[in-house]
Amino acid sequence: MTYSIKVMLSGLSGAGKTTSLKLLVKNAHLLGEQKRMPTKEEQEAWNLAMGEMVPTSMYTNFGILVVTPNFKTMNFILHDDPDYSPGSNDIIVNLFDTCGQEIFYPLRQATATGVQGILFFIDSALLQLHLDFANIQKIINAFEELKTFLGKELENIPIIFICNKQDLIKTEKGKAGFIKKTIAFYDSTFEKYPFVNASALEGWGSQEALKMLLVEISKRFGWG
Repeated sequence: MTYSIKVMLSGLSGAGKTTSLKLLVKNAHLLGEQKRMPTKEEQEAWNLAMGEMVPTSMYTNFGILVVTPNFKTMNFILHDDPDYSPGSNDIIVNLFDTCGQEIFYPLRQATATGVQGILFFIDSALLQLHLDFANIQKIINAFEELKTFLGKELENIPIIFICNKQDLIKTEKGKAGFIKKTIAFYDSTFEKYPFVNASALEGWGSQEALKMLLVEISKRFGWG
């Protein structure tokens, strides 16, 4: 039978959710991408020129990805051909990214409804330079927000943390293992979740993270 699931791309503004969505789904629907001024921390972390604007989403973007599973080996083939027709054993993955800025709380709340899996994006380039309590607390708060949307159900939803922008990383402080250890120091909840390195700009990591998520979702529902 064909399965259909909803996966949410969550995280703070500027973490690379929309860029990763475009990487995962070639014909993703981008509904409202605009430009904003970066903060001083972002400008430094992303090596931006003075006055350079950065893209930001004003609406929830989405895309549909067809995946062929092998439940015996837990291997998943991601079909990036927009014209590929789902087979009888395929999984239809409905991917929704979220607007990370505070004013879009209602949009994030609506997007979180009915999700079976979450890819949570972290700006590792920013943390590499500013791995302080203030920025760690922002990540924890964004995760806590998911609890307000999903309640106790969040405990049963598979989550993969993606430490994006590894193309800008030069020290171990920006690597997934160090970031996980640092966040878990402040909140032990994060110890049980996988943290993976990725670079949406260079085109690696997000696909592997999605496959990891699909393995956990398959186990949760007893597929195969």
